[in-house]
Amino acid sequence: MGNSEQAERWIKQAKIDYESAINNLEFKSFELVCFLSHQVAEKSLKALLYSIGLRPFGHSLKELAETIEKENMNIKIPKECVLELDKHYIATRYPDAFVSGIPHEYYSKKNALNCLKWSKKILELAKDYLKSIVKS
Repeated sequence: MGNSEQAERWIKQAKIDYESAINNLEFKSFELVCFLSHQVAEKSLKALLYSIGLRPFGHSLKELAETIEKENMNIKIPKECVLELDKHYIATRYPDAFVSGIPHEYYSKKNALNCLKWSKKILELAKDYLKSIVKS
């Protein structure tokens, strides 16, 4: 039995994180846009898993997507999206992720726009899936 209340909470926060990521483009905080994009995808994937009654754990988008695939949920999470976004979970936040400098110096607008694109794709897939199970 699914947990629609938890699924709704997680997808709601994913939507807010997506808006926050877009807002950070203006401030040229590209590393933060990339991190928030990861968060959007993570929360979207967890919403999907809550919707079927699982209690997801961890931050690996790859593992969350693999769990969704194993559960035969009839939703295809693009592997490229999760693999690319997973790269930005740690490196975007910690100065020691790089030999020198800070994360802010390593991220570009192009990185941020790509991450936004990937996270939006996952968010939209999750929203569509959740709408479809409410209708059934």
